[in-house]
Amino acid sequence: MKRVVLLLALSFCMVGLSGDAEAPKQERVQCWAMTKSGNRCKRRAALGKRYCHQHASSVSPKVEQKRCRSMTEEGKQCESTPVEGKNYCEKHMEN
Repeated sequence: MKRVVLLLALSFCMVGLSGDAEAPKQERVQCWAMTKSGNRCKRRAALGKRYCHQHASSVSPKVEQKRCRSMTEEGKQCESTPVEGKNYCEKHMEN
């Protein structure tokens, strides 16, 4: 009886150890698209994507222009080109 209990306990431990490693959680981020009024889209992007369902079909990854990821005081995305290899323009790199 002790042997059976010990084997069951060991098998449960082995399952816990050999189980799949926990995958990193992907978050739903705000859509990166800009509306006609110049504001950022308020919808959430699909998991692991940058754009919501509406804008995903209208934005081609090859045509996507790089823009500074900082937001202006008016709540609009900065229009400047980011420094090469960075996500922000020179003005916003200083802040």
